[in-house]
Amino acid sequence: MKGRTPSGRRPRGSLSPESIVEAAIAFVEENSLQQLSMLALSREMGLPASSIHWHFRTRQELVDRVALEVTVQLMDAMPRGDDDLPWDEQLTTWFTELRHQFLERPNLFDLPVDRSLLLSNPTVGRRIKQRVDHIIAVLTEAGLTTENAYEIYHLCGVFTRGFVRVELSDAYHPDSPSSDGALASIATDDDVELLTGVRESSDRQFELGLRVLVAGIRATMIDGSKRTKVASRKR
Repeated sequence: MKGRTPSGRRPRGSLSPESIVEAAIAFVEENSLQQLSMLALSREMGLPASSIHWHFRTRQELVDRVALEVTVQLMDAMPRGDDDLPWDEQLTTWFTELRHQFLERPNLFDLPVDRSLLLSNPTVGRRIKQRVDHIIAVLTEAGLTTENAYEIYHLCGVFTRGFVRVELSDAYHPDSPSSDGALASIATDDDVELLTGVRESSDRQFELGLRVLVAGIRATMIDGSKRTKVASRKR
């Protein structure tokens, strides 16, 4: 493994919390979060488990640090805002990329982490705030209140996470019963063929869902708000 001496041992002082977290992330990506343990990671790194326990007292403490680092990496990978683009394109670009990032690292998608832990960490909290605040600003400039902008961000995030969760479930358990399977049991042959095509076109389905969300936001919260303001002025 990288960083070891010819004898197979790590150079003295080379083990740091950062290197352990990096190795833990690689382990989870290669295997799974469920398989991550201090013993399994120490074997992977060629170390006694006590070396890892010196830096992280419990597995949960290590998982929390992994979640913090993965969140930073996710925020750094997200697109920078382009003020020349309209609000709907920026919103669509952001959540399309978020889905892409989740699918790129499926074993890191659903890390169990307390949101307050992320936000209370100065580095991570600042990174999240910088990136999310831009989307909120784009939405408020389009005519939403700050409260509504956060609600829309949350709604699009729930849609994206839920869609990815279904995609990953289908990928890991392609033969398991699903809502599609239930529908297929009462559908015609033509319907089954159509349902199969839908399952095989996830990109198109995600884009459609996001477009429908954005259209609804525009019609009910942005254009609708503008019409209300115009009507109030005429009274």
